[in-house]
Amino acid sequence: MIKPKGSSKKQLFLAGAMWSLVGIMLFFRGIRWLILNQYENWLIIICILGATVIGLIKGKIILDKAANKATIRIQKRGDDKCLFGFFSWKNWLLIALMITLGRLLRASPAPVYVVSTIYMAIGTALTYSSRIFFTSIYP
Repeated sequence: MIKPKGSSKKQLFLAGAMWSLVGIMLFFRGIRWLILNQYENWLIIICILGATVIGLIKGKIILDKAANKATIRIQKRGDDKCLFGFFSWKNWLLIALMITLGRLLRASPAPVYVVSTIYMAIGTALTYSSRIFFTSIYP
């Protein structure tokens, strides 16, 4: 079986890139839904500002801890390990659960502006906390 190997620095970069890209995608998807549903500009601005504040708080309090834990795990694994093993199998299961919850949220009767704000807040938190991975590459 072919297993791509990578240094811990490459794994840290991939983890940070994944969090950043998913975060940016969620944030802009939330904005897009607000615009497509033709909400008033003032509501869009309030949703964006609210989501940003909530996301920064969530990132600092919750996701920074998760990123630090994942960073330590990657560093302890060392070099020449499976490149895509930067998260534990429990983390990958959690990611799958979050994707499922996101789909259920979109299918819920919740107003679009609420769903959009939640998506933007999660996106902000992920993007903000991705800095932990990147700053761990070159301490």
